[in-house]
Amino acid sequence: MELLARELPQERFSIHLGILSAVHGAAVQLPRHVQVHQLHARRVRFASWRIITLVRRVKPQLIVSCMAHLNFLVLMLRSFYPGGVKIVVRQNGALPENDSGLAARAYRMLYPLADGIIAQSKAMADELCAALPVRRELVQALNNPIRFPVVAALPKPGSTAIQLLAVGRLVQEKGFDLLLQALSALRKQGFAMQLTIVGQGPEHERLEKLAAKLALQGAVSLIGYCENPFEAVNADIFVLSSRSEGMPNALLEAAAFSLPIVATPCSRGVADLLLNRPGTWMAEETSARALEKAIAAVVAQHRPGQKFRHEFIRPYECGVAVGAYAEYFSEVLRR
Repeated sequence: MELLARELPQERFSIHLGILSAVHGAAVQLPRHVQVHQLHARRVRFASWRIITLVRRVKPQLIVSCMAHLNFLVLMLRSFYPGGVKIVVRQNGALPENDSGLAARAYRMLYPLADGIIAQSKAMADELCAALPVRRELVQALNNPIRFPVVAALPKPGSTAIQLLAVGRLVQEKGFDLLLQALSALRKQGFAMQLTIVGQGPEHERLEKLAAKLALQGAVSLIGYCENPFEAVNADIFVLSSRSEGMPNALLEAAAFSLPIVATPCSRGVADLLLNRPGTWMAEETSARALEKAIAAVVAQHRPGQKFRHEFIRPYECGVAVGAYAEYFSEVLRR
C-alpha cells in the first residue's frame, strides 16, 4: 500500500492513506502529495467510527483496502459512506479451509458487495470465483509491486556457514517451526548452517523455545522487524516455509535480489510461479522433512554465493505493477 501511495501517478489520483495503528505508521515516509491520516485505533474492530469519519471528510471516489478483516469492516460500513463511493478490496491470503466458519461466511456475505476484488495471482482469482458468489469480471489478478534492489547486501565477515533467510510474520501459517526442525536435521547431518528469521508476531516465544529444544542456540537469530532484510542480511539462500500463502512479497523480493529460493507448495500461485524455474527448489510437500531435502538439494547443486537472474520477477517491477493497478482503478471508476 505504501508503494501504491508513492507511485500512483499524482496527475491522475489524489492519494489519501489512512493508517489504522501507529505500530509502524510513524516510520512511513511518503511524498508530500500523499495525505496521511493517522487513525490511532488499537485494533481494526475498534476503528469503525474513525473510518466513517475519515471517509465522510475526504469524500473519496474510491476506497482500497488490503487486509481480510479490514476488508470486511470497510464493506460492512458501506451504507454510512457518501453516495457513489466505489470499494476495491485486495485479498492477501488463502481463503479459510473451514467452509462453515465465521470467516468463510463473512467472505460469502461481504465480498459480493465490493466494486472490485484484487487477487495476487490468477490461481487466487480462480479460487475466489469458485468459492464465493462474485461475478468473474469483478475479480482482477494483479502482481504485487516490488522495488528492485539498488544496493547489494553487505558482506558478513567471519562466518563460513551457509546463511539461510526467512521473512514473515511470526504466526503458525508461516511454518517457521517446520524450518527450525529442518535446520536441526541438516546440522545433525554435518551441514554448517545458520538461520535468520525476520519478523514479529505472537509465535516469537514459542519459536525461541523450540530452537532451544532443538539445540539451535547460536544457529538461529530472530531479529524482529527489519525494513530492508535483504540488504541487512547477507543471505545465501531464501526459504519460504509457509503452510498457506497468497503471493508473499518476501518471496518476490528474494527473487529481485537474485537469491536461490526454497519454497513449500503453500499455494497454487506460488507453485505456478516457481515450478521448474532455474534457481528455485520446490519442496515436495509442506513438511520439515521436505524442506530439509530441498535445502540440501540447493547446497548440493549450486556454488556458495551463486546468484540467479529470476526472469519471472519482471512483471512485478514497481513501475509495471503499479501501472496495472492504476489502469484497474480507472476501470472500476468508469463502471
